[in-house]
Amino acid sequence: AGGEDPEAEYHFLISLFDSGDKNGLYGDKLAAFIGERAAGPDRAGNGASYLDKVLSLQYRQWLPDDILMKQDKLSMANSIEARVPFLDHELVEFLFQAPPHLKLHGMKNKVLLRDYLSKALPGEVSRRKKKAFYIPIEKYLSEGPLKEIADICLSDESVAKRGYLNREAVRELRRQVKD
Repeated sequence: AGGEDPEAEYHFLISLFDSGDKNGLYGDKLAAFIGERAAGPDRAGNGASYLDKVLSLQYRQWLPDDILMKQDKLSMANSIEARVPFLDHELVEFLFQAPPHLKLHGMKNKVLLRDYLSKALPGEVSRRKKKAFYIPIEKYLSEGPLKEIADICLSDESVAKRGYLNREAVRELRRQVKD
């Protein structure tokens, strides 16, 4: 079980910055835009389990704003036609109706899928752990072309000209990265 506010806890876990940090970083233009932005429909109603509320947040925010956007850009950049069969709307709607213990049981995630795969595929395939795809962004921002881009886009002049970010907050973050 979780706490009282799954959305706040979810954002705390996935965010590099908490809401106070973000408010200090945002300039007036960006703060106004973010205040107007509405999230997608919430599939988890008030009576939903904690797990279903968190899963709903992932479907509304993390998947479209992060994972699916990256998948789309990378596949298109390489002339690959990509599919996401586990996001078929009928499958997603079915799984939102399934009880939480069929989604997560102890440390076993994707319970229904893993149970099916254990019967359909040989060996340990259904029990394989996810493999993270880590991008060493700190390395890329400290040398080479991305450093040059960051130096230009996050310079005092550029930040002040655009007005989306607080110049002092950006300066402090850049100082922390260099230390």
